[in-house]
Amino acid sequence: SMEAPRVDRSVLWGAALRMLRTHPLFGVGPDNFRWTYGNYLGLDHWDTNIHANSIYFEFLADTGLIGFALFLWLNWRWLRLAFRSLKQQPDGQLWVWQLALIASLIAWFVHGLLDYFYEFAGTYVLFWLIAGLTISVAVNPAGHRATVEAA
Repeated sequence: SMEAPRVDRSVLWGAALRMLRTHPLFGVGPDNFRWTYGNYLGLDHWDTNIHANSIYFEFLADTGLIGFALFLWLNWRWLRLAFRSLKQQPDGQLWVWQLALIASLIAWFVHGLLDYFYEFAGTYVLFWLIAGLTISVAVNPAGHRATVEAA
């Protein structure tokens, strides 16, 4: 079999933007960037294990403006919730835990500018675990103390 050509990140981002232009509202469909980017680059064969090398470009291509807006909104909501709960933390020790979770999410979103890592179960399970813990601490800040006292 012929080896697929190497494609630079900037070229993949350009393909993602062309997909967005062609399918602005809903994109090309979840996980379809890797199956279709070659068509947008005029390739006759390409590596289907390659993603857009950016969470943001991948979401734009796969889910369009609507999916991308929902993705940003959801992430903004729980980061805002986490920051708000950090400022109102009644437990003297829980704020460190909440700060670590917020830092983890921020690192995830910054790293996501140059990488797409939702294709691996290990990384997306980790993401949802961090997000869930962040929300849990924010929604029920006294839960830890109540559980300890009940034991």
